[in-house]
Amino acid sequence: MKRLLVVTFLTLILIVLTLASRSPRPVAEKMTGRSLAHRGEIVAPQSEKKHLDAGTLSALEVADRFIENQKKELGFQKHHSLQSVSFRTPLKTVVKYSVHEGEIPLMGLGFEVEVDGQMQVTKFENNYRPLLPGSGGSASAPEFLLERLSPRYEVVENDPSFMTPIYFASAQAAKPELAYILRVRDRAGARRGPQQIIFRASDGQILSRSRSRSEF
Repeated sequence: MKRLLVVTFLTLILIVLTLASRSPRPVAEKMTGRSLAHRGEIVAPQSEKKHLDAGTLSALEVADRFIENQKKELGFQKHHSLQSVSFRTPLKTVVKYSVHEGEIPLMGLGFEVEVDGQMQVTKFENNYRPLLPGSGGSASAPEFLLERLSPRYEVVENDPSFMTPIYFASAQAAKPELAYILRVRDRAGARRGPQQIIFRASDGQILSRSRSRSEF
């Protein structure tokens, strides 16, 4: 009888130990969660990872969100807006943003964001500065401006950028000026090929010259 009681007691102890080893440990899991959050790491469940890999966000949406999060730090002005164009390759997507005030682009201002195949931002180029609202001023008639330029320059025909209005600001200026882009040939050096000039809309004063067309 005594031997039977000993065997029963040992059996009960074995059952308790087995159940304890199989039960979950919520305290340990909670601590692990806190340590990951402290290091800024995000570990998604496998089902969520597959959902993200399937492309719930496009590269353009990823870039848009990135820029939106940067605006405050960059001092992005309320009177400015962005327009984007994207270029896609098998390995990455490059999104270029131009800055506009109303319908007029600001020459030389913008951003470039590179997004890889895993929808991660891998490169960010910033060419923005918080300019004051542009000074439209009084634009002279196009015929008058072309007449002022004609003694030296010959206008390139059928050019899509013909008399494109822009805002232009020098490196030291706090406020841009209304200007025009024109593709011309220098009559004194026609063999050098066409060049792009930017001239002030009010009086035709040339503000910039370049051999290649700049992006805006």
